[in-house]
Amino acid sequence: MFSRTNIARGNETYRFSATNTLSDIPLLIGEILRRSELRSQRKARPRSPIQKIRAICTRIIRRIRGKSPEVELPGFYSASAREIPHGTYSIPWPTVVQTALKRLSTDSRIWLNVCQYLAFDGDWKPSPLSAGNNIPLGWVHLSVTQKTLALAGAKKFLIEHEPPVAEPGKQTNYSLAGYTAVALLVGQIESAAELASAFRDKWIRAVVQHSPSNGTDSKRALLAICRRLDPAQTLGLLRETILHEATTGQGVISATADVEEIAEEEVQAMLWECATAPNLMTEAICQLVILVTKHGWNWFKIPLNEVANGNTSLRTEQRVAILATVFRLRTVESWDIIWPAMQIDTELGRSIFRELACHHQYSAETGIHRVSESKLIDLYRKLAELYPIEEDPPFRPGPQPTESESQDSLPRRSIAEFRQEIPRILAGRDSQAGCDALALLASEFEQSRSQTKR
Repeated sequence: MFSRTNIARGNETYRFSATNTLSDIPLLIGEILRRSELRSQRKARPRSPIQKIRAICTRIIRRIRGKSPEVELPGFYSASAREIPHGTYSIPWPTVVQTALKRLSTDSRIWLNVCQYLAFDGDWKPSPLSAGNNIPLGWVHLSVTQKTLALAGAKKFLIEHEPPVAEPGKQTNYSLAGYTAVALLVGQIESAAELASAFRDKWIRAVVQHSPSNGTDSKRALLAICRRLDPAQTLGLLRETILHEATTGQGVISATADVEEIAEEEVQAMLWECATAPNLMTEAICQLVILVTKHGWNWFKIPLNEVANGNTSLRTEQRVAILATVFRLRTVESWDIIWPAMQIDTELGRSIFRELACHHQYSAETGIHRVSESKLIDLYRKLAELYPIEEDPPFRPGPQPTESESQDSLPRRSIAEFRQEIPRILAGRDSQAGCDALALLASEFEQSRSQTKR
């Protein structure tokens, strides 16, 4: 009988029987893997000599030029180049860092490379925290000798270079590398005369404009050094940065986090100057007023009195934002300053109450919880006078208005809810004075409540 197993073919199918059996499956798989490996070897052979020749030529060119591949990259020192050079990941991280640290002693620009490499751990694994930490992630993976070389190179970089002047909110490779250097050398800046001079002349702006996401403690320490070395320049740059943030974006100021623990009068005066600047967003005004109210109340009472009496050139929106923020936070301390102005200027009182009611929707913790029972009664009476109880919109569950309810009624409903907070505060005190105040309000406004129910 003719058998196909005895016929030799060029494609080597003679290895397999024409009869299908279970034993053929493993043999087939093995043959497929063997042929795949042979194909890979045949494709790799022509490329190996070419790759060897290319590597030899590259080494010769580098020796002739005396440069490393990192420095050769075009645009590496530009403000926008922040990526690790292509092909660096194929080299072990310790080798790359050690090579860069050796060259750092002769070329301080290599500190730019070192800062990029230190943003990774010892195995080229980036961390989401590395971009915001003042101390780079890879610093803990360096030996004592390597740290000594790095600090020496960082010091040399600060002395020999300076960052390009950038507008607030903009950072460059040089400013980021310089900030990393001063964060590592924070304990040596003032003791070394040459380093202190370079820091004062070239790097204060980089420190002030840097926006750390996690390293605020180091930022405050560096700001303290800035103020000791050049207080006028530091305050001027802080003012510039705060005003930039207060007039752009959503008006959220991140720079205030760096000065919130500084209570000197000159800092408070600078913050107040920013708060009263034109074209500021309301959110920014509130942030600055909160800072000044929290850390400089004794100093702030004098300018606050001027605002309450209308002796400033502030716009109405600015005046309301300032007085409402202070009255909400320090109701007891500011009562004698702001309450008389609310009594005299009816429209001012209505605006302040609207701001208080709006904030009450998101946070019930306000300064009115600490005022006396008699002052709570005065607040309730004034609210009922400016916003009569019988004109309160009907209560509807849920935050969204119905089709028949206009958007204008939402602030009015928040006023009614804010007014009802006063009886709850009195009831929560569980005292005779609180009970007496509740009884007085009930007797005075019983008719208004009955009209509302009808």
